[in-house]
Formats: sequence, structure tokens, C-alpha cells
Amino acid sequence: MTREIGISNFTIPLMEKAIAAVGAENIATNQIELSPYLQNRKVVAWAKQHGIHITSYMTLAYGKALKMRLLLVSQLNTMRLRHK
Repeated sequence: MTREIGISNFTIPLMEKAIAAVGAENIATNQIELSPYLQNRKVVAWAKQHGIHITSYMTLAYGKALKMRLLLVSQLNTMRLRHK
């Protein structure tokens, strides 16, 4: 027997169904993708409002954030050199 369950990738409608089935007090966490590019703010806010914790995965977006920053720095340097 478990005390609480974890859910994964549940949208708001799915969390509503889960709460109807087992009660919010029995859902410990919803594991969802969170990164600078995918923030899922509505899902996070709704879960918080209902006492469901969030566990994130892909927080660094497979390193996309670093790659994008390096690309931006490279592009800015190229522009800077062109307009000296």
C-alpha cells in the first residue's frame, strides 16, 4: 500500500481527473518538463493551488540554453566586428 502517488506529464484536465479519482491529498507530485523555453506556468500555478508539488525534468533543456547563449554571443561579436 502506498501513502501517496506521483503523476507525470499531467495537464490540468488530467490532474482534475486524478483528484476526482484519488483526492488531491494523495497526489505527492506531478513531474513535468520545465525549462527556460517551456515554463508550464498555468500547470505549475494550478498544481500549487491544489497542494500538488512539481518535480521538473529537462530543466536545462538538453543544454539548449547554453547553446543558444553561445550562439547569441557569437552573433553579437560578429555584428560588433562589422560595425567597428
